[in-house]
This record gives sequence, C-alpha cells and structure tokens, in this order.
Amino acid sequence: FCYCFYIFIVIHLYSYCFKIIYKNYCSNFSYIQHIYF
Repeated sequence: FCYCFYIFIVIHLYSYCFKIIYKNYCSNFSYIQHIYF
C-alpha cells in the first residue's frame, strides 16, 4: 500500500505545509501499512 507514500512525495514537491498535513494524516494509518507489508 503505497498510496500515502505517493501523496507524501507529490505534496513534498508541491508544498511544505501540505506535506505536514498529509504526513499527519497517513501516520494514523501507519499500522495498516505494517499489515500490508
């Protein structure tokens, strides 16, 4: 599951503020990523 990772990169290249928002958003699903991996 690399969807959050993909968004993280796009936002990272787009804006720093949005990177913080999506980073905090995807961090809530970190346990889900561990299950898929």
